Amino acid sequence: MSEAILKIEQLCVSFDGFPVLDNLDLVVARGELRFLIGPNGAGKTTLMDVISGKVRARSGRVLYDPTVPASGDPHPATIEVHGEIRFEGLDLARMREDAIVRAGIARKFQTPSVFNSITVAENIAVAASYRDRFLRQLFPPSAERRERVQAALETVGLRDRAHVLAGALSHGERQWLEIAMLLVQSPRVMLLDEPIAGMTRPERERTGELLHRLAGAHTIIITEHDMDFVRQFARTVTVLHMGRVLREGPVEAIQADPVVREVYLGRQKTPAGEPA
Repeated sequence: MSEAILKIEQLCVSFDGFPVLDNLDLVVARGELRFLIGPNGAGKTTLMDVISGKVRARSGRVLYDPTVPASGDPHPATIEVHGEIRFEGLDLARMREDAIVRAGIARKFQTPSVFNSITVAENIAVAASYRDRFLRQLFPPSAERRERVQAALETVGLRDRAHVLAGALSHGERQWLEIAMLLVQSPRVMLLDEPIAGMTRPERERTGELLHRLAGAHTIIITEHDMDFVRQFARTVTVLHMGRVLREGPVEAIQADPVVREVYLGRQKTPAGEPA
């Protein structure tokens, strides 16, 4: 595996005494496109909540990006100890949500959250100003920020919709707008909860192609229930079950795994003649 950007160790989360994540271990490489799948209640959303700081873990660590400490100043990515490489990074499980965002982790929830009464470009410009102090937001955006807004519009295919009110967008366009609002913040890691929910088939295709273009420059972690989409666009798949990693690997191997088929894939509806 290439250099890790996220390393989760022995992560435990309980709600009212019920374990949701149970000593979960997970490593995600820099620039990777990782899909998380599993039955309802497997712990997918809770894992995303912990990474983004929305939920606190009972125990365990979520180590993030060894090259970016809290100060924001780069330091050597690894430390050599007795011939072994030890991962060193921020422990997200001990950080506030706002600090996690500033460190370079952006999250998109299933339902788009955009400002309907302003234009597409203005939504992205607002997202681009998230690090600014209040007084700085009163001044016109810099040329560099305008360029970043235009680049985000171009990347998600909304350049021709820049001056349309966000409330007039289709559901798929609203999803792409929210992705653009993440991109303009230059995140290292993007967490996407079911990004194709409610989309038409052409919109799903376009979203999958977009995610593949973004991977590499960004690490992308996706929770998804649409197995047709997973089959078509996943690279590495992690299957969660009862708060633990059940299996992990290329999508072809996951599809063929009998335990995964029994626990999860076998419960999904699949096209006639196509293996689950």
